[in-house]
Amino acid sequence: MDNFELTAPLLEDLANAVMNLSPQHTLALLISSGTAISSALVARKKARSAYRWFVIGFFLNVVGLALALIAPNRHTHARCPTCHGIVPIKAPSCMFCHTRFIQPKSFLEKLKAKLAV
Repeated sequence: MDNFELTAPLLEDLANAVMNLSPQHTLALLISSGTAISSALVARKKARSAYRWFVIGFFLNVVGLALALIAPNRHTHARCPTCHGIVPIKAPSCMFCHTRFIQPKSFLEKLKAKLAV
Protein backbone atom coordinates (compact mmCIF):
# COMPACT_ATOMS: atom_id res chain seq x y z
CA MET A 1 0.00 0.00 0.00
CA ASP A 2 1.35 3.41 -0.96
CA ASN A 3 2.04 6.10 1.65
CA PHE A 4 -0.23 8.49 -0.22
CA GLU A 5 -3.12 6.06 0.07
CA LEU A 6 -2.57 5.99 3.84
CA THR A 7 -2.22 9.73 4.35
CA ALA A 8 -4.85 10.99 1.88
CA PRO A 9 -7.85 10.15 4.11
CA LEU A 10 -6.11 11.72 7.12
CA LEU A 11 -5.40 14.94 5.21
CA GLU A 12 -8.96 14.99 3.93
CA ASP A 13 -10.31 14.65 7.49
CA LEU A 14 -7.98 17.41 8.69
CA ALA A 15 -9.10 19.74 5.90
CA ASN A 16 -12.76 19.06 6.74
CA ALA A 17 -12.12 19.76 10.43
CA VAL A 18 -10.43 23.08 9.64
CA MET A 19 -13.22 24.12 7.26
CA ASN A 20 -15.87 23.36 9.89
CA LEU A 21 -14.34 25.53 12.65
CA SER A 22 -16.65 27.98 14.39
CA PRO A 23 -15.81 31.70 14.15
CA GLN A 24 -14.63 31.70 17.79
CA HIS A 25 -12.23 28.81 17.15
CA THR A 26 -10.99 30.45 13.96
CA LEU A 27 -10.28 33.69 15.84
CA ALA A 28 -8.49 31.79 18.62
CA LEU A 29 -6.36 29.95 16.04
CA LEU A 30 -5.45 33.22 14.31
CA ILE A 31 -4.51 34.91 17.60
CA SER A 32 -2.42 31.90 18.67
CA SER A 33 -0.66 31.82 15.31
CA GLY A 34 0.02 35.56 15.41
CA THR A 35 1.49 35.50 18.90
CA ALA A 36 3.51 32.40 18.03
CA ILE A 37 5.06 34.05 14.98
CA SER A 38 5.71 37.27 16.92
CA SER A 39 7.36 35.34 19.77
CA ALA A 40 9.57 33.45 17.31
CA LEU A 41 10.68 36.67 15.60
CA VAL A 42 11.52 38.35 18.92
CA ALA A 43 13.42 35.26 20.07
CA ARG A 44 15.42 35.06 16.85
CA LYS A 45 16.39 38.71 17.24
CA LYS A 46 17.65 37.92 20.76
CA ALA A 47 19.67 34.88 19.53
CA ARG A 48 17.30 32.38 21.13
CA SER A 49 15.53 29.30 19.75
CA ALA A 50 12.80 30.54 17.39
CA TYR A 51 11.14 27.10 17.26
CA ARG A 52 10.92 26.81 21.05
CA TRP A 53 9.49 30.33 21.40
CA PHE A 54 7.03 29.66 18.56
CA VAL A 55 5.58 26.78 20.57
CA ILE A 56 5.55 28.85 23.79
CA GLY A 57 3.86 31.74 21.98
CA PHE A 58 1.28 29.44 20.40
CA PHE A 59 0.17 27.84 23.65
CA LEU A 60 0.60 30.78 26.05
CA ASN A 61 -0.51 33.47 23.57
CA VAL A 62 0.09 36.99 24.93
CA VAL A 63 1.87 35.67 28.03
CA GLY A 64 4.34 33.81 25.78
CA LEU A 65 4.95 36.95 23.74
CA ALA A 66 5.53 38.96 26.92
CA LEU A 67 8.00 36.34 28.16
CA ALA A 68 9.86 36.49 24.84
CA LEU A 69 10.05 40.27 25.10
CA ILE A 70 11.52 40.26 28.62
CA ALA A 71 13.90 37.32 28.05
CA PRO A 72 17.52 38.48 28.21
CA ASN A 73 19.47 38.88 25.02
CA ARG A 74 22.00 36.08 24.46
CA HIS A 75 24.47 38.62 23.08
CA THR A 76 24.60 40.52 26.37
CA HIS A 77 23.99 37.76 28.94
CA ALA A 78 25.44 34.31 29.60
CA ARG A 79 24.97 31.49 32.09
CA CYS A 80 27.34 31.07 35.02
CA PRO A 81 29.19 27.72 34.63
CA THR A 82 28.86 27.03 38.37
CA CYS A 83 25.29 27.95 39.38
CA HIS A 84 23.76 28.46 35.88
CA GLY A 85 22.42 31.90 36.82
CA ILE A 86 22.01 34.45 34.01
CA VAL A 87 24.62 37.21 34.34
CA PRO A 88 25.87 40.01 32.05
CA ILE A 89 28.81 38.95 29.88
CA LYS A 90 31.00 41.82 31.12
CA ALA A 91 30.42 41.02 34.81
CA PRO A 92 33.68 40.23 36.68
CA SER A 93 31.90 37.65 38.86
CA CYS A 94 28.55 35.90 39.23
CA MET A 95 26.12 37.90 41.33
CA PHE A 96 24.59 34.67 42.69
CA CYS A 97 27.50 32.38 43.60
CA HIS A 98 30.36 34.94 43.31
CA THR A 99 32.41 32.79 40.91
CA ARG A 100 35.09 34.97 39.30
CA PHE A 101 35.15 35.02 35.50
CA ILE A 102 38.23 35.33 33.33
CA GLN A 103 37.63 38.15 30.88
CA PRO A 104 39.03 37.51 27.39
CA LYS A 105 41.52 40.07 26.20
CA SER A 106 40.50 42.35 23.38
CA PHE A 107 42.28 42.27 20.04
CA LEU A 108 44.09 45.55 20.80
CA GLU A 109 45.36 44.26 24.16
CA LYS A 110 46.73 41.13 22.49
CA LEU A 111 48.39 43.21 19.78
CA LYS A 112 49.98 45.56 22.34
CA ALA A 113 51.31 42.57 24.30
CA LYS A 114 52.88 41.10 21.15
CA LEU A 115 54.46 44.41 20.14
CA ALA A 116 55.86 45.03 23.63
CA VAL A 117 57.83 41.77 23.57
